[in-house]
Amino acid sequence: MKILIKLCHWFIMLFYLVFIYYGIKVLFFSSLPDNVIEDKEVTSLMKMAKTNFLLYFSLWGVALQVIYFLLVSILEVVDTVPFLKQMTSLRKQADNIRKHLFVSLVFPITLCAGVTFWIVYAYDREQIYPSGLDKIIQPWINHSIHTIPPVLVFIHMFLADLTGISTPLCLKLLLCFNVLYSTCFIWSGLVYGNWIYLICQAMGAKKLAIVLSVCNLSTGIYFAIGRLLPSYIKSINKHKENNTRKVK
Repeated sequence: MKILIKLCHWFIMLFYLVFIYYGIKVLFFSSLPDNVIEDKEVTSLMKMAKTNFLLYFSLWGVALQVIYFLLVSILEVVDTVPFLKQMTSLRKQADNIRKHLFVSLVFPITLCAGVTFWIVYAYDREQIYPSGLDKIIQPWINHSIHTIPPVLVFIHMFLADLTGISTPLCLKLLLCFNVLYSTCFIWSGLVYGNWIYLICQAMGAKKLAIVLSVCNLSTGIYFAIGRLLPSYIKSINKHKENNTRKVK
């Protein structure tokens, strides 16, 4: 089972590397088809994406996932090397960072990005991901950003060791992340006029403040789910063990 989980982690890393390669290729090195060049809305969106790609919330989530699963893969390699395995204190510190990174940022941010995107997409697709982008960006790239990651981190929650986590520290890390992203997003919009999401361009200051507040609060809800799930999983496992003992 452990070998299978390790292989899954390396497969996830390979998936992200392939996605990053094709994402960069499409965004920076692909020429627009003739029928797309005539669409001013799509061309302006692509220009905005090229100049402001570091501001997209989903891409921040992808960056966190890559860092996390890279750390997981490195730790698994360390466990197979005898002389590295003896560095117990360093190994524990790295594993502690892994746990807190996943619970405080990777899990809540990934779920927030995926769920928020698909809710807005279902409400009014043109406000979040205009249909014209399908001519440039293949659907699998969109799903690699907004669909697959939430599924991966949710499954990983059931498989990873998440014991010994400090909830106050995780909340501080999540708060710092939300403040950092909100500051970058608002600064870009107010100073440079780069409201990277179409839905934000039509909003007033009050509506935008409400939307940002709701999004930030939702990350707290996903964090709470991430903290409650491991204890729920433990109780289920204990219940199963007790039942098997009774049967024996």
